[in-house]
Amino acid sequence: MVVLAQIEALIEFLESQPDLALGRCSRTLEGRSLAKRLWVECAQILNSVSDDCPNKTPDEWRSFYNEYKSKLVKKIKTQMREMSMTGGAAKAKPLTPLQERLYDILGRDIGETFGDRLNPLYLSDNEQYPKDKCF
Repeated sequence: MVVLAQIEALIEFLESQPDLALGRCSRTLEGRSLAKRLWVECAQILNSVSDDCPNKTPDEWRSFYNEYKSKLVKKIKTQMREMSMTGGAAKAKPLTPLQERLYDILGRDIGETFGDRLNPLYLSDNEQYPKDKCF
């Protein structure tokens, strides 16, 4: 069980750490170490939201986030499918403001099929990976 204030704090933390939200930090040994430190920091923030909030370990918060994100993506895909079937009118519940914020972090193309998305690992000949990112 998680309270709304903890979800708000989680979204705020992920807005400040989009590479963690997108799973980009765990692609290298250094990145995995950084991701682990960030989840420890996140857990400390979320566990201190209030005295009556449930406490979780960093791994439990990471699992909670992955489940929350998965449910959001499923909801988005359902909405897109319904919109295409009804000519633009969605029957599913609209996204909450917190879900909208996470949708912005993940990218508005998250619900599209992979064929329509660009490969984030592909760089053209004149591009380089940024040095300050978690790749």
